[in-house]
Amino acid sequence: METDGWPGITVIKKLESRYIAFTGADSTLYHLDSDKALIKRHLVDSKTPTPGYCDIYSRLDEEMETLKAKEYAEMPEEERRLKKVKSKEEMEEDRQEEEMAQKAVLYERLSKLKFPLLVKPANSSSSRGISTKSVVDTPEEAYERAMETKRIWGPVYVEEYITGREYTVLVSGSNATGIKVYKVLERVFRSEIPERERILTHDMKWGENNYGSDETVKTAQWWMQVCSDADQERLQAISKSIYASFGGNGYCRMDLREDHRSGEVYVVDVNANCSIDEDEDCAMGKILKASGLTLGQFFSILMDDAIHVRDNLVAKSKGHVHSELKNLATLAATGLTIRPDAVVTVDDRVSHKNIRVSA
Repeated sequence: METDGWPGITVIKKLESRYIAFTGADSTLYHLDSDKALIKRHLVDSKTPTPGYCDIYSRLDEEMETLKAKEYAEMPEEERRLKKVKSKEEMEEDRQEEEMAQKAVLYERLSKLKFPLLVKPANSSSSRGISTKSVVDTPEEAYERAMETKRIWGPVYVEEYITGREYTVLVSGSNATGIKVYKVLERVFRSEIPERERILTHDMKWGENNYGSDETVKTAQWWMQVCSDADQERLQAISKSIYASFGGNGYCRMDLREDHRSGEVYVVDVNANCSIDEDEDCAMGKILKASGLTLGQFFSILMDDAIHVRDNLVAKSKGHVHSELKNLATLAATGLTIRPDAVVTVDDRVSHKNIRVSA
């Protein structure tokens, strides 16, 4: 069980260690996707096209603050009392110095990025913590918005805001088992909405009557439509390349942005183990229908892939044992003595037997 009380990565690691087939992301991708700043760093490290970014307040910072608070709470009363012996003026000076230091570090990081920037919570979903105020034009605005976001949502990061068309695409499989890209959807925003406000804020996504099935719904501020055949071929190829570059596996839905100036496509969000629903008002349901698949057929694809992944892991495990046996045979051929009690054990989860090597 995880520290938050919900089953998570420990379950996945246990399934992997037991060679049990399961659908969804492996433990590596699951861990990365648990923190948007972590997956962002992974995208950059794997040379995946993604907007420039920087951490402002990371999960590590949060853990350090929690640790300091715990240490303070456990201090002897006398020591704690001595730490408090400061005038209001001194405490205010300390606060201002800390704020100036934070700003100096942040402004240095932001100097490497191009404005406007989008301030995003690292540990939220469903657009929580995102509003039109999240798009900022100056370091001062970035700092103020980041501190406000941190206060409510915890860890926060910023990335360069890409203006242009937005897509969402479902991908499954992996480099090892084969990658399948499904029909790509475009999120279309009503033309009256200013360019910089064409993002799925929490209000935009969940506000009453904001979403419509298409542009004919007068109250709709945005809708999803299946991309044209020409765009499908282009975007599916790009999506496959992006997914492969960061080691995508299981199934995930990626959000993409196409820069209206350069035409380059960037991945702005990765949702491993995304929600699965056949309701056509949600992205997954619309994608499956456009791809000519029922929910059951999609599950079959995922289960086939899971079995393929499991079989590959088993084969690799056996290959490792065979390699070790070959190494021992090579040593024996050189005349070196192998102790009679030397044992090479094949994991019983794979073959249910031991292999003994003796001189």
